[in-house]
Amino acid sequence: MFQTLKNAWKVPELKSKLLFTLVIVILYRIGSVLPVPYVSADVMNSFNQAAAGSIFQYMNLLSGEAFGRATLFALSVSPYITASIVVQLLTIALPPLEKLAKSGEEGKKKLNAIDWFIIIALLLCVAGAALRTFIGTDNALSGSVTMEKHVVFFKVENIRNSSTEYLTPGETFYIDSTGQYLGEITGNATVTPAVYMFEDVSGKYVQAYAPENGDATRVDVMGTLIVDGYMSENGFLLNGTTSLAPGKEITIRSNFIQLKITVTEIVKMS
Repeated sequence: MFQTLKNAWKVPELKSKLLFTLVIVILYRIGSVLPVPYVSADVMNSFNQAAAGSIFQYMNLLSGEAFGRATLFALSVSPYITASIVVQLLTIALPPLEKLAKSGEEGKKKLNAIDWFIIIALLLCVAGAALRTFIGTDNALSGSVTMEKHVVFFKVENIRNSSTEYLTPGETFYIDSTGQYLGEITGNATVTPAVYMFEDVSGKYVQAYAPENGDATRVDVMGTLIVDGYMSENGFLLNGTTSLAPGKEITIRSNFIQLKITVTEIVKMS
């Protein structure tokens, strides 16, 4: 491989192309770590938490986390690639564009112009959606709302009995997918044998409890967490960014255990 590069370096045309590629890569890497001026890191962190599980998280993954840091090249080359793919597909579906594609250099220039129009449209859509999320996040951080203590009631189904020792008062938990602080356990958890549903000989589904087997016994747990947030028009917002509602399932973790919980109720502390 090194000999191939050495031979290519001796060819002036290849040498200039290699140098151009190297410069572009360096510029891209610099632009991917330099944040846009006047962007608050706190707002970006809250934005990333609010965007968890959305299209923005996917875009951040594609850009190597440049989008989540609001860098100069936040969207990477994704808009250009997307626009190129769209135009190529349209040249097959639309006869006028197909004619342009086959009309030589002049047609290619017109298709490139269409590429840029699509790129601008994509950028405007992304900017508008991101701005809407930013505004909601910034309102939460600016003090326009007051964070209050709430009690989140939750249940965990079918876990080992030995896992309940990590659900003690004061144990802190985080949302597994984002690392966002959730809250701490309050009060003692209610532990009952895990409930199973099985089909009996008559074809009816019957409820049964898991047999006792020491620490390996499967149990259901009901517990409570103290969290910070507020009630908005769209429901409860954890730390002003993440939506929580009864019936929602989330995976949480502490320093010792990971659990999938179902929120059953959210009550403001008096």
